[in-house]
Amino acid sequence: MVLVEATSGNTGIGLAFIEAMKGYKLIIVLPLTYNMERRIVMRFFGSELRITDVSKEGIFKNVDEILEETPNSYFLKQFDNPANPQVVFPSFGERYLSTVLFDSVRNEVENLRVE
Repeated sequence: MVLVEATSGNTGIGLAFIEAMKGYKLIIVLPLTYNMERRIVMRFFGSELRITDVSKEGIFKNVDEILEETPNSYFLKQFDNPANPQVVFPSFGERYLSTVLFDSVRNEVENLRVE
């Protein structure tokens, strides 16, 4: 089985980690505009990367081509997963608390004294 996913990076990194742990083959399609660090991490875990046009049409066209040319492949479809938006868009309260926490930690770090 060959797993295929279109991703902007974070999900791809998680999938690449699972791929490495379970011994799966994973092809990740991601836009040209995403940073090199994410690409390096995904490659480190063994994923095959297909860098493509940044448009949605370009990305999914590339996915379709991979599915056609790769026997026994499966598209994971994170963007069609109804639970995905619940994770991506937390409630206002969660966002507020995480921002307050981040700001307090940042303030603490910025005010560290060098001894």
